[in-house]
Amino acid sequence: MDQRLLRSTEGGRDVASFCCLQFASKTLPWKQVQGYELTRSSCSIPACGPTRFITKKGRRVCVPQKEGWVQKYISLLKTQPQL
Repeated sequence: MDQRLLRSTEGGRDVASFCCLQFASKTLPWKQVQGYELTRSSCSIPACGPTRFITKKGRRVCVPQKEGWVQKYISLLKTQPQL
């Protein structure tokens, strides 16, 4: 599978707007991550985990959920106070 970043199109009917088709191949810098969201359970690549990070610029980047850095970031985000 090609390991490019996927930038989803919000509001469209394109499957890429709610499913991850490709995943980031490098660790995202923590300072760029604002939050995360789960993709739909009906997406076709469940083995990588239905997670994508939201950057401070509003981009949604699909990430392989089983990676250690992804789990660490999710844990850190869960402990941050909600605004």
